[in-house]
Amino acid sequence: MKIYANYSDDGKTYKLISIFDIIDKYKQFCKINPNIKLEIEDFYKENYKGKLFSTHKYNKLKVSFVHKRSPKEICFFKYAQINDNQYAIREETISHSIYKDIISEIKVLNLFIKGKLVKIYSEFSEIEYRFNANGELYIADVYIMFNKSEPMEYFYKWKGRLCFEIKHTHAVDIFKIKNCYYEGIPIFEHTISSKMTFENVTSSNELKDGKNYVTKMLSEKIYGNIISDPSSNEYINYCRCINENYTLKSEINYLINKNNDLLNYQNENKHQMQMLKDVISKTEIQNEKLSDFKTKVMSSKTIKLILKLYNIEY
Repeated sequence: MKIYANYSDDGKTYKLISIFDIIDKYKQFCKINPNIKLEIEDFYKENYKGKLFSTHKYNKLKVSFVHKRSPKEICFFKYAQINDNQYAIREETISHSIYKDIISEIKVLNLFIKGKLVKIYSEFSEIEYRFNANGELYIADVYIMFNKSEPMEYFYKWKGRLCFEIKHTHAVDIFKIKNCYYEGIPIFEHTISSKMTFENVTSSNELKDGKNYVTKMLSEKIYGNIISDPSSNEYINYCRCINENYTLKSEINYLINKNNDLLNYQNENKHQMQMLKDVISKTEIQNEKLSDFKTKVMSSKTIKLILKLYNIEY
């Protein structure tokens, strides 16, 4: 059941209204005109018929007003052309419908997947987006295209697209998951909290406050699971390049360390050689001094006489 619709007189400019806006207008009319007996269905026909459209951003479809009287009075919008419109076969809760509109308006989605934050910067989003996967036609609750993610690897991994599914009363069909994975389409599934639903909303203000609260909460954090997590060929090549780059860096670091060891060894050898040269130089100086001393000694006349006396050759 849909609780929001776009109102337009000319089909060009649109104003978002809720089911309660029509109910409130009808009550005001009845209060101002107590003598006029007009059912709410007739009030809708006179003032809104043919002027209400879906909340799609691009391909807006005509919707009509529905009033069910029993067992409990319920009002909602539905697609006008049931036979020609594949959207019409999809039954949904009020909460499911509102959550789709909220998600489609969030520009930066902070997805928490197994405790890890993945930021998706939405460039394009559309509710009830139809697409083919492995020969089957499917409808995404919200289809998102993005040109940036944090970490950036998710942009390459998912090719900048994401199918966002909202779980309230029904989970995503297993065949949809398998076919989307086959086509390389990722699916993120978020489960609506029982404390954040709209089934018991009874007024415009209550609806507005509830929607603002849920929007605030989902703008900060969106918890869920990736139930289809394919990897694009570009991402696989990207990972291969990263691994090869890591291997090359490791080899380069190893060679740098070996080169440093050799340089250190070479420097140590240079130091040892310099020390040896210093010792040799000092030894040569000492030898020269000793030779000079010997020359002086041998030139002494006294020494010569002593040596001659003892018949010592010199």
